Amino acid sequence: MRLIKNWIRNSIPDRIKKFVSYSDDVEYGTISFSQFGEDMILRNFFLGKAKGFYVDIGAHHPVRYSNTWYFYRLGWSGINIDPLPGSKEQFEKVRPRDLFLSEGLSDDPVEIRYHRFKNPLQNTFSPSLAKNGGGGRRAGSAFTVRHHNRFHECGCGRLRFEGFVV
Repeated sequence: MRLIKNWIRNSIPDRIKKFVSYSDDVEYGTISFSQFGEDMILRNFFLGKAKGFYVDIGAHHPVRYSNTWYFYRLGWSGINIDPLPGSKEQFEKVRPRDLFLSEGLSDDPVEIRYHRFKNPLQNTFSPSLAKNGGGGRRAGSAFTVRHHNRFHECGCGRLRFEGFVV
C-alpha cells in the first residue's frame, strides 16, 4: 500500500501538490462532501481560515456533492444558488446561516428552459448538454435574472467569477 501511495504522490505535478493533502496519520483518508474532492482542494488553499464567505452556483443539495458543506461546518457562510424546485427548503432547514437563491443566473432577465433529469446533477440550462444528458428527462423552466443585480441585492457588491466581473 505504501508503494501505491508514494507512486501517486510522485505522479502529481508540483504546481498542484500544494493543494492536495497527504497524511500518514489518517488511515482511511479524509471525508470529502464534494463529488470529486473539490472541497478538500479548497480546504488546503484556505488552510487556517476559520471563517469565510462563499458563493456556490449550482449548489444542488446542502450536503450531498456539496463543495461548500465542509466550510459551512467550520463556521463559514454564503450564498447558494440552484433553480431545482425543493432545494430552497432543504438549504433553509440544513443551513440557516446561508442565503439561498432558487433561480438561474443569466446576463439577460429572460425566461429560459431548464432541462431536468432523473439525476439532478445533470440538470442544465444548456440545450446542447441536455441532448447528451441521462435518462428520465422531465422538462421544466425556471426564471433567470441578471446576476449582478441579484448580488447587489444581497449586499455582495461586485464579484470576479471565471474572469468576468459580476
